[in-house]
Amino acid sequence: EGVTSIGNFAFSGCSRLKSISLPSTLSELGDSDYPEVFNNCYNLEEIKVAEGNTTYDSRNNCNAIIQEKQGITHLVYACKGTTIPEGVQIIDNDPFCACGPAELNIPSTVEAINSNYRYGLVRITVAEGNKTYDSRNDCNAIIETAKNELIWGCINTVIPDGVERLGKGAFAGVYDLETINLPESVTSIGKDCFLSTKLFLGQPYGIVYLGKHAIGYKIDYENPMTENSILTIKEGTEYISDYAFMQWPGSVVLPS
Repeated sequence: EGVTSIGNFAFSGCSRLKSISLPSTLSELGDSDYPEVFNNCYNLEEIKVAEGNTTYDSRNNCNAIIQEKQGITHLVYACKGTTIPEGVQIIDNDPFCACGPAELNIPSTVEAINSNYRYGLVRITVAEGNKTYDSRNDCNAIIETAKNELIWGCINTVIPDGVERLGKGAFAGVYDLETINLPESVTSIGKDCFLSTKLFLGQPYGIVYLGKHAIGYKIDYENPMTENSILTIKEGTEYISDYAFMQWPGSVVLPS
């Protein structure tokens, strides 16, 4: 009690940290744009904010840190034991810091998700009544309803028919993901959608395909390409993911 500020990275890498209690006097916690206070605290299961804190709270024993900012309720930090409470409106930039829960429910009140957390997730649900997101057909994913865009996936995601786009980094970091079925409705895939997954890393060097989509290029750094190199996309390919060939230095031949 008496501590008013905790700097960014203060507990970063403290892999044995399981529980932390924050005092009522605390008014500043890391960098609000890039929160890294508990980065890689893989075993953090419990977060408590003392009663009487006027900046932060951990309402309903949610094992998270909640902050009101200009009348809007933000989830700013979370851990393995977090249950996001009803009333949270915005999930801030990566509050999970690679130590989030295996099962995650998005309350009906959440209007914006800015986190890219996916590591270790096995189940994702969105509460009925959410006006922005859904997890239709028990798909184990978060879909932005108005756009029919899947923005968060996990190892058990089944992409439902009707989804039109997989968002930027939608499955990034889901390392054990080896394969997934794309419905015919998917016509667009965002940048780095399958970054750091076995689906991408397990492919041979060259263009990586998923169904009718060219989703990227796996670089062979021992045999680098030059500006004179030619990349030929195979016949039958109908879609090319965002930034799929961003690092390709040469020319590209498109199929008919």
